[in-house]
Amino acid sequence: EEITASYKYQTTKTWREGNNVYVSPKEVKYTFKTKRKVPKVGVMIVGLSGNNGSTVVAGIIANKEKITWKTKEGIQAPNYWGSLTQASTLRLGTLDDGTNMWVPFKNILPMVDPNSLE
Repeated sequence: EEITASYKYQTTKTWREGNNVYVSPKEVKYTFKTKRKVPKVGVMIVGLSGNNGSTVVAGIIANKEKITWKTKEGIQAPNYWGSLTQASTLRLGTLDDGTNMWVPFKNILPMVDPNSLE
């Protein structure tokens, strides 16, 4: 099973003949296919001993293991709020009553769930 999408890329073709410049519209049609089943994924993290790499790994482990910790505000739990793919939404369209339909970004395209990384 796969997702198929068609896209028309519209641009212009330009050329010069002597002192004259010519412009004509150009359209290229693309068809994209994406498999719905996400295969097993390996991740190579460059700079694991640095701040960004270790933070990514620690965040994934904390979320996967549901680690909690106490602070003066109470018990805290990890989340993916800073992740574009895991926490953001996008406007899919407009409903019949005129309100916007918002869906999680991670539900639009097949993506690896970070908690499934080993």
